[in-house]
Amino acid sequence: AICKGECCGMAENTASQSGWQAPTEGVRTGLKLQNSITQSKSEFIPASGRRVLWYICGPTVYDYSHVGHARNYVSFDILRRVMSDYFNYDIFYVMNITDIDDKIIIRTHQNRVKAVLDAARAFVAASLVPDDKSALEEAMRTAEDVLAVKNAPLASLHSAGESLTSLLKGLSGGAAGKVSSEHVEAVEGGFDIQTSYLRLAQKFEQAFFKDLKDLGCRPATAITRVSEYVQEVIDFVQKIIENGYAYESNGNVYFDIAKFRGEGFEYFKTSASVENKGELLEEGEGSLSDGKGVKRNREDFVLWKNAKAHEPVWSSPWGEGRPGWHIECSAMASDLLGPNVDINCGGCDLRFPHHDNQLAQSEARFNVKQWVNYFLHTGHLHIDGLKMSKSLKNFITISQCLKNHTSRQLRILFLTRLWSSGLEISLAGGATKFDVRRAVLSGDGVPEVDVTAAVRSFVSESRSNVLELPSALDVTAGLVNFKPAKSKKKAPAGDASASASSSSSSAAAACPYTLLSITRPRLGEDEVVTLPVVDGKLPENATLEVAREAGVLLLRSATLVEGDAKTDVTAAFRERFAHALEESELVLPQGTAVVPDSLAGAPSDASSSGPAPRRALLLHVRMNGEEVVRHWNLSGCKLAEPIELIAPGNISEMHEVLAIERTLADFFLFVEALGRRIASLEPQPPCKWGEHERTLHKQFQEAKDTVHTELCNSINTPAVITALQKLVANSNGYVAAKKGESFHLLNVDLLKEVRGTSTTLAYTFTYCVRVCM
Repeated sequence: AICKGECCGMAENTASQSGWQAPTEGVRTGLKLQNSITQSKSEFIPASGRRVLWYICGPTVYDYSHVGHARNYVSFDILRRVMSDYFNYDIFYVMNITDIDDKIIIRTHQNRVKAVLDAARAFVAASLVPDDKSALEEAMRTAEDVLAVKNAPLASLHSAGESLTSLLKGLSGGAAGKVSSEHVEAVEGGFDIQTSYLRLAQKFEQAFFKDLKDLGCRPATAITRVSEYVQEVIDFVQKIIENGYAYESNGNVYFDIAKFRGEGFEYFKTSASVENKGELLEEGEGSLSDGKGVKRNREDFVLWKNAKAHEPVWSSPWGEGRPGWHIECSAMASDLLGPNVDINCGGCDLRFPHHDNQLAQSEARFNVKQWVNYFLHTGHLHIDGLKMSKSLKNFITISQCLKNHTSRQLRILFLTRLWSSGLEISLAGGATKFDVRRAVLSGDGVPEVDVTAAVRSFVSESRSNVLELPSALDVTAGLVNFKPAKSKKKAPAGDASASASSSSSSAAAACPYTLLSITRPRLGEDEVVTLPVVDGKLPENATLEVAREAGVLLLRSATLVEGDAKTDVTAAFRERFAHALEESELVLPQGTAVVPDSLAGAPSDASSSGPAPRRALLLHVRMNGEEVVRHWNLSGCKLAEPIELIAPGNISEMHEVLAIERTLADFFLFVEALGRRIASLEPQPPCKWGEHERTLHKQFQEAKDTVHTELCNSINTPAVITALQKLVANSNGYVAAKKGESFHLLNVDLLKEVRGTSTTLAYTFTYCVRVCM
């Protein structure tokens, strides 16, 4: 409930922020940009000539970057390219790296506990245990419990790590050759948060810059890191205090919002439409804030945090501590760009508190009413209507996404939406949750048996009767043997499963049902899980699982189970898909259903008539707000409804992108081939200018005018892409109209001019080709 949409489609000519002043000295090109400060499209004028001072908020490096980050950084890379290559601005582009932060500190402690816990397990497996084995087991359980707590205190994490380490240190001398050097290092290497946090940050910083390179983003002119700017942050805070806009409280330094407003400054400059500001302000202070500092007003925010146990600290005039989140950007941007910045940008979720506080700090530091002239924000990226979250299983890292789609395809996807608008994408694979109401097994002459409880028992984390099926499935559904319990006891009230089993105990005992279960094991990112066949046999209760590897599914063998019988269906899979690369391996394209047609039963239909199948599983579920019945025919181990395997990061909207990419590529290649063929002719044919050529030339000029107008219109890339597609279609129409004549009578110079303009735009947008206009 942060963005109500105003940031994602702000209308032109809406009321401007009362204090905003447009620069007057810079070069005017007609470009307008969606400016969050004015809540409108403002004419872009640099403060000085063609020089553009631009600051972009970089990532907090505690984890791998996801496609939401890609949308943000690629979108601003496109804007930067257009402003540099098309409008000829000279851009100084500064990006920061937040490498001191609560999230980084917490993750560092968590990783330390995980590493020592893994070492303890390795020591135990190697029979390297202390005399007091029970103490080690207790310490291991404590570590596991602490890691299971979402927001475990740093003191608990630190204590768990120290306890395990102290118990293992005396054993590491005899560990050589028995456990890995990594596990020995986790025990003997020591732990110092003052240096360990930075190693974690550097790891994810390197991964972030690799992602940017893979996405084709131009490197920033300058990179700044908080860890390298601590003294500059201290000096910046001290200057704010001297100017009267900040105060110290118990070792913390807070910004004084009341004093700031009292001097005629404006707050909430970029966030007029943001709700829940109080909640967001507390969140912006960080999860490690202890609340010991006494603030004069609730809106006041922290500039410098006092020292707390198990956190990295630096000396300051107010005692040991570390920088707050917002102050870092003000200090780093000001150091390189000075007291007035042309453009500041980031995702719209940063508008409050981060960007509003960043503006307030800087204006208080320099005693100016306008530190940034244009604030640009990209809209939210949602997946299936939801914000990305690991708990929702829709968290897609950039590297995962680039295994399924090229960087150019991602760029085209982003180009088809306004950069300042929200972007909605969906993952192939359909609904994400089933609300299980009832599961029933039935057969000819056998009463129905309610196996709802049994279904839930096969599903991990099945809370509130919800069976979660991620859209991006890592595994198939599996077949396991299930026999209803034979019971003569009266079932407790409300236990439908036990009641049904009791009422049909003799039939149930005589009929070994095969139950379709949904499994969600934790799999490694590159792990290929095959059917666990040992000596040609399938272990009892085995589950058929296939995981992804680099966008393909590798199937070593396939076996279906019914009662005690096992049937090898590998040949049927190969016959169905015909993609076998070698005798023991079957390669299935991502998104392919893995159940062969020859094994499938009747289509799933809750309302279908006819006799019930000999064995079936019926799931009464609630899906997308509707009551439906999911029906599997288990007779002969045939599945009526194959389950699709979708590699994580497979985006449904890419079919539109592929069509655009194919249309442009086909045209570019055709004109290139045509030019080579014409050049080989002797003598060179004349370039004719008849009715068809004049029409195409007119359409070409109209397209160039449209492109320019839309680029000036806050760099409206969807309209530019549409104009480009129309131009290519007109060019193809010209070629088709001339097909009755010899190919050498085509006006290849005109086609080359069209291609040149098109490929220049394509390069600006996607960096894939370069043809000068």
